[in-house]
Amino acid sequence: MLYPLLPGFLDSNAFSESGALHVPEDVRRVLHICTHTLRLLRVCQVHPQIRQQLFAYILFFINALLFNLLMERGSGGTFFHWSRGVQIRANLDLLMDWAHGAGLGDLAHGFLLKISTAVNLLATPKENLLQMCWKALRTEFRSLNAAQLHHMMREYEPQHSCADTWSPSSDETLTSADILESFDDHPPLVLPADGFTLELKRPISDRGLINQLHHFLSVIRTITDPESSEPPQPVSAVPMEAKLIKLEVHPKARLEVGQEPESGSCDALNNAVTHASVSPDPSCLLTPPNTPQNLETRHEEDASEDSENGEEEEDVFVLELQRSACGLGLMLVDGQETPFPVSGIYIRSVLPDSPAALSRRLREGDRILAVNGRSLAGLDYQTSLELIQMSGDKPRLLVARSHSAT
Repeated sequence: MLYPLLPGFLDSNAFSESGALHVPEDVRRVLHICTHTLRLLRVCQVHPQIRQQLFAYILFFINALLFNLLMERGSGGTFFHWSRGVQIRANLDLLMDWAHGAGLGDLAHGFLLKISTAVNLLATPKENLLQMCWKALRTEFRSLNAAQLHHMMREYEPQHSCADTWSPSSDETLTSADILESFDDHPPLVLPADGFTLELKRPISDRGLINQLHHFLSVIRTITDPESSEPPQPVSAVPMEAKLIKLEVHPKARLEVGQEPESGSCDALNNAVTHASVSPDPSCLLTPPNTPQNLETRHEEDASEDSENGEEEEDVFVLELQRSACGLGLMLVDGQETPFPVSGIYIRSVLPDSPAALSRRLREGDRILAVNGRSLAGLDYQTSLELIQMSGDKPRLLVARSHSAT
């Protein structure tokens, strides 16, 4: 939006015929964009440091674009003169006044220094310039490097130029590549460490925000793969070649959403999952039901090796964690965003030195089946996440092991 408007700072005249100052149209539109951008950032409660860094980049872009455009326009000897400098200075002052009013004055002075220095040179009366030698020019306009200053003085109204006086010293090397500003030297984006208005430990209760998030994710999936109705399968915590976990659930042992289970229901479900002999429920599998037979064979071979080494582990187990000030230390992912078309909560990663890491039992790719005896089967990702976040200081998790993570 700024790109087609910024040349107006060089071309438009802020002075009317009567000499009064007014805001040219292109300059007014640039100020309008900056005003609405700042207002939107404040309404959305964007972190103050992020706001500062965003406007630092905007001002960096304005400076680099205007300076490079000024250098290109100056080639030919007709653009660099006093009246042009005064005209551009007036337009830049309008932007500086806006920045001061928005509390961004120091930021604007720092990032607009290059273009301001070049314009100040042009706005200097030529009688004063003719009395200055190269060393004095370098001192007065020190923000310009030798190549930039020499380019401007060489193209400054040739009929008044002083080629000998305005020539660089012998120890200064001039290259044309140093004249233009690089857009690659933009300020970095540094994530703040504190001062947030969003409490990460508090569950999101705004249903409108959740709906907007789901809509946003669906739009991303459509853009990523417009010809497919299925969501994309990005790289996830669970590998594509996962081994088949033989989980079998008896219908009577399944927990229904919305019902409060009896005492020891997690242990009962654990035993039922391990020992039942009916066909496996697809919602409790960590791999698709029609996984190729060779994967199952590979799992059986690996399982026999683990058994021989005495390292065989439970496929389903119950684990109680002590929540710390930083939470449980689990990075979770929706099953629909993994290679497995099974809705559920999977462990994407375990944060070091967290309660989950100290338990030494939870691994990347494990699936959380129930929390405090309440089954997560059939629940959407956001609801399941809220149940885990609100599960108290000592939540009991029913976890299905993913041996693919070992």
